Amino acid sequence: MDQQPGQIATAIKAVQDNIEAALKDSPHNQNVRLMLASKFNSAEKVKEAYDCGIRHFGENYVDQLLEKSPKLPQDIKWHFIGHLQSNKCRKVLIPNLEYLETIDSIKLAEKVDKTCESIGRDKLKVFVQVNASAEMTKSGVSTPEEIVEIANYIATECKHLIFCGLMTIGAIGDLAAFKIMSDIREKVCEKLKLEIKDVELSMGMTADYEEAIRHGATEVRIGTLVFGERQVEKYKEEIKNRK
Repeated sequence: MDQQPGQIATAIKAVQDNIEAALKDSPHNQNVRLMLASKFNSAEKVKEAYDCGIRHFGENYVDQLLEKSPKLPQDIKWHFIGHLQSNKCRKVLIPNLEYLETIDSIKLAEKVDKTCESIGRDKLKVFVQVNASAEMTKSGVSTPEEIVEIANYIATECKHLIFCGLMTIGAIGDLAAFKIMSDIREKVCEKLKLEIKDVELSMGMTADYEEAIRHGATEVRIGTLVFGERQVEKYKEEIKNRK
């Protein structure tokens, strides 16, 4: 069902209020960035959220990012939050891509770094993706040792990347994943001699973002709560008709 006019603005305000309430319950001293996951939502819906003051949006697919971004204001700070194939590194690096949240290997970090160099891009903020729920169907690194290794490689060897923190897509209802992420961040900070405040945690979505904040999340990724249920087939049909 299509949303009625004003529903996106109402939903954003409700989420922002809930974030503020969750922060009051959090034992962590953190700021929280609201990023809207716009997967399978139209550029028109993204613009409506933009007009409400949102600047951070995330896409799961390179093709959708390339299709939407030219139609929207260029001060949008795009996040790529899907699995990135190495052969699409050059395509994903649009000028206003602010964060790449899904680095899950040294090989991919190296590829992205070299691609940034080849196109003359200065710096790109990146997260290491963690499979905190140990799901076979999810991307991400599982062992703390490997996570530390990748983070250290980015921080010390990649001149065009900035290591910003850790990201996870936990299983729905797996609140233990948030505690795991908090513990892994401590290990990363200890090994890399970083302050906790300098390593972000991107975790928490529509179903569990408030709990994620109480466990130290600095970024939550909200989609259906703001945009409504994804109309995948309708979106695909719109794209087909434009070609």
